[in-house]
Amino acid sequence: MQRNRYVWFAVTVLCCVLARRASAQATPANITVASGSGQLICTNCAPNGVGGVFFWDPVQVRVTDASGNPIANTIVTWTLAAGNAGLLTTQTFTDNNGISQNQLSPAATIGSFGQPFIQNTLVASAGNVSTNVYLTQAFADPFFFNPFVSAQLVTPSSGAQFNGTSGAQSSTPIQVQLFSVVNVPNISISLQNTVDPATGPSVSCANSGPGAEPGTVLTNATGLGTCTPIFGPIPGSGQFYILVGGVRNSIITGSGAIYYARYGPFQFTAAPGQPGLIQVTSTNPQSADPGKSVTVSAKVSDTTGNALGGQYVVWKVTQGAATTTSGSTITDANGQTTNAITLGNNATGQIKVTATVNNTNLAATFTVNANVIVNVTGLSIVSGNNQTAAVNTSFSQPLVVQVNGSNGQGLAGALVQFNASGPVGLSSSPVTTGSDGKASVTATASGSTGNATVTASVGGFSQTFNLTVATPPPPITVNSFYNGASFVQGSLSPCSIATIIAPGLAPGVQGSVSGGGIIGPLPYQVVNNRVTVGNTAAPIYSVSNTGGQEQLTFQVPCDAPAGGTASVVVTTAGGGTASVNLPIQVVSPGIFVTVSSDSVQRIVAVRPDGSFVTPDNPARRSEIIRVYATGLGSTVPAVATNAIPVPGVDATVQGTVVAGITNQGGQGEGLRVTGARAAANLIGVFEVPVQIPSDAATGSNVSFSIAVIPVGTNTPVYSQTVKIPVL
Repeated sequence: MQRNRYVWFAVTVLCCVLARRASAQATPANITVASGSGQLICTNCAPNGVGGVFFWDPVQVRVTDASGNPIANTIVTWTLAAGNAGLLTTQTFTDNNGISQNQLSPAATIGSFGQPFIQNTLVASAGNVSTNVYLTQAFADPFFFNPFVSAQLVTPSSGAQFNGTSGAQSSTPIQVQLFSVVNVPNISISLQNTVDPATGPSVSCANSGPGAEPGTVLTNATGLGTCTPIFGPIPGSGQFYILVGGVRNSIITGSGAIYYARYGPFQFTAAPGQPGLIQVTSTNPQSADPGKSVTVSAKVSDTTGNALGGQYVVWKVTQGAATTTSGSTITDANGQTTNAITLGNNATGQIKVTATVNNTNLAATFTVNANVIVNVTGLSIVSGNNQTAAVNTSFSQPLVVQVNGSNGQGLAGALVQFNASGPVGLSSSPVTTGSDGKASVTATASGSTGNATVTASVGGFSQTFNLTVATPPPPITVNSFYNGASFVQGSLSPCSIATIIAPGLAPGVQGSVSGGGIIGPLPYQVVNNRVTVGNTAAPIYSVSNTGGQEQLTFQVPCDAPAGGTASVVVTTAGGGTASVNLPIQVVSPGIFVTVSSDSVQRIVAVRPDGSFVTPDNPARRSEIIRVYATGLGSTVPAVATNAIPVPGVDATVQGTVVAGITNQGGQGEGLRVTGARAAANLIGVFEVPVQIPSDAATGSNVSFSIAVIPVGTNTPVYSQTVKIPVL
């Protein structure tokens, strides 16, 4: 029964270790408030009084890396640094958007004039970064339920009108004073719109600060909150409310908002901005025969990217023989305007037309290539046919064709159209032939495999290039292999657990795919990935893709050449294959570790009563504990690949296993090791029973390691040093 508990625990540890290692590269660089900071509630106010808010909404924070990208599946630690509210949990995990949330419950306190409110400071930490979240609980007179905390709108006055320009700040500030017997800091002031900001005009606070969610401000140490409104990108008129101590929703409908105090509504108008950009919105360049027309279009936007209607656009031919249907046009409500360009009957080469926003320097240029009207007699492939390229790489040779004219020579100035079908992209099209009548493009394989064609055509003639897009080999080298427990690079031995970390191993996987169930043999193929060492297939524990890091964990076959070199072949799901000549050690000890409740990695070990060693349940001096490791070498009797020892028979490690721990004097001390052996029900895992010395150092982070002295040598091979709690 106790041995079955070891099985469950060790399998769980293995899965956790592999998943944790996959995401270890993402380091939190920033943690900011996403929602909920600055809420103010009143738990003993009269029903429906002061906003009718008696409980805080959940608070949310967002964790990002140094580039501002969200980090998923990272631990957020929550600490109540001030106040006495109830904290739902001390640790949470971020979702795929880097968001993690927690909940506080109000304290069972009546309050008084001497204690009009309690402000709770909640610290959210991820890695080495943290942010404060403020949640305040106000109180009321227990007899008349009148709140002790008051809010006063300082500016603007009732009925004030806010006017400005889309994307710009208002010149009228908003100030709210929170006061009681003492001033009330860190209360949110937010602006709530009555329409969705994604579809209509809106406002928000431009000057958010630390501890405030985006679009809100917090009152300062004197209880004064100052919000500078900024108009949203969509021009027009609307209205908004000023919320005090509330939760910032994007829209207010009726009484659905959550707040301590509310003012408004206030009216505002955001005028369109000044022209800041004109851009081509039609195909550019285009081609046409001389005397024919093409339709072109452009869009005018303001400096913040909003479409501008009613703008005059002046059109001018700057190169070649052509005319425009209109000399000037006006943009519509979407900022769009169109015109037609007609090529002259004798037009050749490139025609260029410039569209300029009236009275500005903003211009866009349209190009029309005049088709060469000649007698084309043929089209032939010069080079580039029947090539193969890996995904997301360029084909080594350009695709070259030659246009022949009626004069028997290559025809210069002919427009050759290149059209691609299948997983391939082209550098340009159409292409004008040079003086030798040749036209060429560069083809690039896209992100999928398969056959592709590129057809070149001109004057009723065509030629087709046949191309193949293949799966690239994964970029695996000797440095891609790690010990599956210690994650020491290159530390692999027969029967040990190993991990490959390299891009291309699991491009279609999200998270981790296990190679099998709780018990039983491991498969030799997981999500179409396979590994062979020498001529032996390797059992696979898992394939994962977490935080952008792809990895595959497998058992080194037990017949791998100990102390020699083996050819390792890795085949990925797409069919790409990489081969590496990998050194195989005689032994490669690595100790399994797990993350303790305080986020510190510590040893996986079991006490004599079957409980696991943790900071709350440390190992005791003089007792024998079991440590779990991999890579301890050959056993007697031998254990086969993807197998466990014969039931009831201990498969004892042939080499000499030693262990060391820090003693009370701070020096290393050897431990008594009794019968290191292969774990009874775990593939590739060893149990090492060791006795904690009576004078071992105590504490949560005592240093511990093991080593193996292989048969026939006197040289120990050491594991990594890990931490163990000892009482």
